[in-house]
Amino acid sequence: MAARYEGNLQAARRKISAALIAATKAHDVGSQIKYLYAIGVGLNQTQMYSEAIEYLDKAIDLAKATPGAPYPFIPSARLGGAVCKFDPLRATRTIRSGVRERRA
Repeated sequence: MAARYEGNLQAARRKISAALIAATKAHDVGSQIKYLYAIGVGLNQTQMYSEAIEYLDKAIDLAKATPGAPYPFIPSARLGGAVCKFDPLRATRTIRSGVRERRA
């Protein structure tokens, strides 16, 4: 992730992808969530919203499916930002479903 801050996006992509692959092979769900989120954030910051949405959705779904994982508040917030820019109608639906989930 340091490579991204230094402006070397290609190196950052290679390293974070390798980390995600390693976490997946090791069945390290916590790290998978973290790296999916990091990739989603990077894509969101480079205005690749549709791709960011895919990775953030995966991070959120994995967190929700993992017993003991905390509620994915931060990935959900980032997803909201990406969705608002890419698909405002979906943003409205996502917000409504989140409100319904919290009430239940």
